Amino acid sequence: MNTETKGHGLSHDMPQGTWVARFDDYREERPMMGRVKRAHDNGTLDIVLYEHTGNRIGRESPAFDGPRGFEPCCPAEFWEPIEAPDFQFIGDKFSFGRHLRRLRQKTNQPASA
Repeated sequence: MNTETKGHGLSHDMPQGTWVARFDDYREERPMMGRVKRAHDNGTLDIVLYEHTGNRIGRESPAFDGPRGFEPCCPAEFWEPIEAPDFQFIGDKFSFGRHLRRLRQKTNQPASA
């Protein structure tokens, strides 16, 4: 396996059972979150999605003939590991993203001078 290829090494940082969240400009306060079902060698993850209340969504995109219980082949570079969410605490909050504990430092911060 070539871990130098973009994204390929990331999926192995998030093995099966890891809680993950997708933070971006649109989802910083209300990120998608879930639990890794499977990490693939090609740098993608199968993720079982959850609401911030703890209810299992399974899959958000149209399933067509695919699996319904998880979101397949999510690029690992868009997801980051988090501690297991405290659904009892965040369940009644609209902006819950800041209450999720990231397990990685943000890499897009400018270097100090």
